Amino acid sequence: MSTIWKLVTGFIISYVIAATQCVAQDNGRHVNLLKRSLQLVASGSCPEELMSPFMLATCDQQLVAMKGRLEQVGSIRNTRYRGLQQTPYGPAEVYTVNFANGTMVWMIKTGSDGKIDGLWSPG
Repeated sequence: MSTIWKLVTGFIISYVIAATQCVAQDNGRHVNLLKRSLQLVASGSCPEELMSPFMLATCDQQLVAMKGRLEQVGSIRNTRYRGLQQTPYGPAEVYTVNFANGTMVWMIKTGSDGKIDGLWSPG
């Protein structure tokens, strides 16, 4: 393979990878993390493997109320990524979550370790 074709092929591969990453980001990177954490909280546990120490402590304090609210709305039907919201602690992803018995808006933010360090809903 000639040098020019190697360069063209490398450029095309780089472009496809970058485009794929942009599409994934446009759809939200943390949707599965959000759904999994909501499911675990609804079942009565704060997932240590998914949450930063501060978030875990906050979850433990609010577990009864969050579990009750999530039980009311039922199982997750689907989610819709709404975009990024700037917070004092950096950007958070915003989702509309449709449950069997209602809809809630959720913000989720992760730290550099990939664990949730911000998870919030207005109710």
